[in-house]
Amino acid sequence: TYGKSAVDVTSVNYTYNIGTNITTSATNKVTAYLVELLARMTSATYVTTTGNYPLNITLPAGTGMTLTATQAITTYTISSKSYQATGQQYGKVSINAKTYSRSHTGGSN
Repeated sequence: TYGKSAVDVTSVNYTYNIGTNITTSATNKVTAYLVELLARMTSATYVTTTGNYPLNITLPAGTGMTLTATQAITTYTISSKSYQATGQQYGKVSINAKTYSRSHTGGSN
């Protein structure tokens, strides 16, 4: 965006989570049972992966672009007395692309 030529942007990569990540701070049989129950309720598996968002846009010189992304997260907590297990279930990723004009001096390639 600083040069004197347009920039072709075909796509961008992004990282996101799939599944449910269960956390706990205790290590005893009751907490282990709570983790097992929470895992059964949420089909607990958790991975981080990379996606590819197609843009297929040409940015003229002097034009910038920002991309913002959010991911839906549902938090589950299961507890018994003072024992607790918490899980975060990851959902849909939403991506927003926005172009803007920027200060441009003509630059070079």
